Amino acid sequence: MSQDILTFYQHSYYGNGYAGIVCNSFNNPTSYREYLQGQLSEPLVQNKCYHVEYWTLLSGISYSAIDAFGIFFSDTLPKKDNAHQLFNFQAQIENRVNNVIIDTTNWTKISGDFTANGGEQFLQLELLKHNRILILFI
Repeated sequence: MSQDILTFYQHSYYGNGYAGIVCNSFNNPTSYREYLQGQLSEPLVQNKCYHVEYWTLLSGISYSAIDAFGIFFSDTLPKKDNAHQLFNFQAQIENRVNNVIIDTTNWTKISGDFTANGGEQFLQLELLKHNRILILFI
């Protein structure tokens, strides 16, 4: 991990911390992604409408920004067969198209409502559409 990443500091939006992921690699933007996964405390209920919101911001040391960021809920933990495989899920909640997240100071809210199929107990935050909008900062 780059020393610059280890020394970057940003206040959390809420609580005592936050997580970071690399949505694309500057050296290889078509084949590298990191995903943030978690498990819910209980499975979602079939046909129940859920409101979801999360907050994001661009790292102050990033060379690119994206608009295609979302959250996917599933009944099984998504797994890849190999390190170069990219997930291709239809997110239930995603950032608006062309709403490129470029703010490095203020957190941006992404939110929405969706109706559960039932049994979803895992979530994954990710770059959704490979190679959609990547704004490069040089």
